[in-house]
Amino acid sequence: MSLSVLANKYHVDSSYLSKMFSQEMGESLILYITNKRIEKAKEYMKNSEISLADVAFMVGYDDYTYFSRVFKKSTGMNPRNYRIELQGKKKHEKMAGKSVYCDIAVVTDRMYFL
Repeated sequence: MSLSVLANKYHVDSSYLSKMFSQEMGESLILYITNKRIEKAKEYMKNSEISLADVAFMVGYDDYTYFSRVFKKSTGMNPRNYRIELQGKKKHEKMAGKSVYCDIAVVTDRMYFL
């Protein structure tokens, strides 16, 4: 999905569509689309069986490296570390209420058990 595709679909000039969208939504159309893609990617990452490259493709990025840069810019961490942190939270939730507590902290590429 892109600005030009949407403008053609609704038979308006792309600059007009961009300006109107920004006025109504308070952010650019491109930023809005990017944020929606990243949110959807986060949902897909909850399923550890889906590769990160497939997640990137599923949300509209053909190039995983580019997706990774966009994801990091949006979230502050790369997709791999985001998924590791997400899995650590799941592990913590599963173990909540049990006598054994294990939390995973990610530092560089090593895992430390606290």
